[in-house]
Amino acid sequence: MRLIWPSKRDKEYYYRVRFTPVLPKSNEGFNATAEQLKEYEADQVKAGVNVLTGYGSILFVAPDAPRFDSQITQDKQTMTIKNNGNATIVLEKIQTCQQPGNKCDEEGRSFVLPGGSHQLKKNSEQETIKYMLVEGKKEQAKSF
Repeated sequence: MRLIWPSKRDKEYYYRVRFTPVLPKSNEGFNATAEQLKEYEADQVKAGVNVLTGYGSILFVAPDAPRFDSQITQDKQTMTIKNNGNATIVLEKIQTCQQPGNKCDEEGRSFVLPGGSHQLKKNSEQETIKYMLVEGKKEQAKSF
């Protein structure tokens, strides 16, 4: 699938794209003959159940001139990442680790939209939080 953006890209835009399944009908462009559709309907009645799976995604349309400006503030227990730029930043591989045994939680991910912020909190001083800050194609490993 290819999407073409014909207008101005002065800021970031977001769209939800959904792919919804449908059962074939003759007038909906499935290129099936009347005989094939009859066969399909007969098989459908025999099965008694139709399982249809759809899916969706969020489409990010980046600005023509993306500007990344991540501001990071922290104290002993909390780190706040604020996105002052005009394009989304991603916090990848967010992991909380216990220092003595270095046992880590499952990795997580967070998208920080322009003007937004994300907060990481430690439950104790023995914890370390690691993550990867992704600004466009630039990646930086961070921890606190």
